[in-house]
Amino acid sequence: MATNVKILLRRGLRNEITADTLDAGELGYTTDTNQLYVGTADSSDEIVFDPFANAHAVVQTYLNSYTAEPGLEIDEDLVIKNISDVSALLTDMETSGGFNVEIFGRARTNVEVLSEKSFSQVYANMHLESHAAATGLRSDLFKKELATISGTFLKYAKTDSTSFFIDYSLKQVGTSDTFVRVGTIRVINGEAITPALTGKVKLTDDNTEIWQDDGDGIAESDEFSNIVFTSVIDGADMKINYTQDADFTTEISYTVKRWTM
Repeated sequence: MATNVKILLRRGLRNEITADTLDAGELGYTTDTNQLYVGTADSSDEIVFDPFANAHAVVQTYLNSYTAEPGLEIDEDLVIKNISDVSALLTDMETSGGFNVEIFGRARTNVEVLSEKSFSQVYANMHLESHAAATGLRSDLFKKELATISGTFLKYAKTDSTSFFIDYSLKQVGTSDTFVRVGTIRVINGEAITPALTGKVKLTDDNTEIWQDDGDGIAESDEFSNIVFTSVIDGADMKINYTQDADFTTEISYTVKRWTM
């Protein structure tokens, strides 16, 4: 077959994509992770991360220790916004963060194009996995560790979305018991409806788990996981909070779908 014109994209490793690698409108292909990116206009005050196992907690723990700009937060879309010095933060992450920022984090100047690498996550029923940051592999599944008696599992701006569907599986470990559970959390958020239903948010958690029978054949409360999810409007945020018994730690893997009516 004759070839009249061959067009090759800029190519390189994923960790070579930095804030100034791609011009606006330029395509770049990563040869190690098979991802396709297009350069966009500069966002001078944001850093975005590809997902990796426990990404939100890992990055937020680092930000809590970053004294140069106290109060920075990474949101559930893995974006840090309103940064006064993006370059300084990226440099400090790479030297002090310890989570491969050169692979997962970058100034928000490149957007990933929907490709075969991300196609299965969006459209197909495929096996999803979480990967640690050190692997350099892009996760299809989020993961968090909930280690306190109570806290926040997920948090979104209350005016962003009306409907949330969180498919999850969890393992809860205590001093002598281990529980496994799978379920779907559904949330309807009235704050994002026009006109707003002020302060109104409702959550249901449909789940099933393996009964940890102690041998008497009677289902008792201490033979099931004890973590409970609730929803609340807190200031500008819609939060999904959790409570669990003391001396228990929960590892939860999850995907999120959300939209606005």
